[in-house]
Amino acid sequence: MHLGFSEGVMSSSFSIIRVTETAWAVQGALRLMGGRRH
Repeated sequence: MHLGFSEGVMSSSFSIIRVTETAWAVQGALRLMGGRRH
């Protein structure tokens, strides 16, 4: 297994985790804003 390949998989999975966390943060912010409106 090449080192570059493993590094690419780790970086891609890490970026996916970051995107998922960002999506959850955005959803939470929208829920808080929506709750304050009501």
